[in-house]
Amino acid sequence: GEKIQINILKDIIFEAKQAYKNTYNKKLEHIVFHRDGINREAQEYFQVCFDPIEERVVFPIRDFETGEIISYKGRTIRKDYIEKGIAKYYYYYQIEGRWQIFGLYENYHDILDNDELFVFEAEKSPMQAYSMKIRNCVSVNKKKISDEQAYILNKLNKKIIIAFDEDVEEWEIRQQCKKLKGDVYYIYSKGKIPKKCSPTDCGYDVFKQLYNNKIKYEE
Repeated sequence: GEKIQINILKDIIFEAKQAYKNTYNKKLEHIVFHRDGINREAQEYFQVCFDPIEERVVFPIRDFETGEIISYKGRTIRKDYIEKGIAKYYYYYQIEGRWQIFGLYENYHDILDNDELFVFEAEKSPMQAYSMKIRNCVSVNKKKISDEQAYILNKLNKKIIIAFDEDVEEWEIRQQCKKLKGDVYYIYSKGKIPKKCSPTDCGYDVFKQLYNNKIKYEE
């Protein structure tokens, strides 16, 4: 069953993590994520590890309520991944993403302690934000918020700030804002950061500037 498969997957990743710690690199942090602005503290907190067999930097995907690991997601470190037809990101075990919100379990207490909640697109953004000591954030892992994710986010009763990647058009972001209740804001840089970059990709100062210029959603 699924439980058995996930447990086997955990064992494989644990062995890979040990191999990484013992032979691949003496430091826990991986240079690929470090270059992306995810520091050692964040990598340890989100339990980033390395799979030497698949050559991927790997992090667990947890059930947002229980914290149980339901899959792992890995980023290839191979520079020729496009030429070789290798997926840049890969789920080791496919999950139903409609109910999943990355970072909600890990950052839950920080989210409760804040009036605002940042909703990012990709999983690396909450890790980058954590490196900036911004902990009240999650990601929905795609460019659209599912009805199920919207239900969960609305139950938190927070001022929500959508901070999707630069390649998402403003009208697309506003479509997502419609699904949320209460005070809703969004970040739209209007070309101030490179295409496909997230608001956290360019460092704290840029993120703070984008935050200060956030737009309030109104029908």
